[in-house]
Amino acid sequence: MNIFTRRELHITYDLDKFNQLRSTLYAAGIKTSYRCINTTGSNRGRYGTLGINHDFTYQYYIYVHKKDYERAKYILNV
Repeated sequence: MNIFTRRELHITYDLDKFNQLRSTLYAAGIKTSYRCINTTGSNRGRYGTLGINHDFTYQYYIYVHKKDYERAKYILNV
């Protein structure tokens, strides 16, 4: 799925929720793509991770095809 035919459905920091949402969509026959971003940046090695809340280290984006967007929103109630 390329960037012109997909639509962003949900963003979360919770890996368990991310996996649950993708599993629910898969069970409904909706294909997804995703992106994971490390929010700590590239200076972690230089400055360390003291004071960083590790629950918010990764941000997960879930995308669906444009034609499946409304159905996916209905299934997930988002």
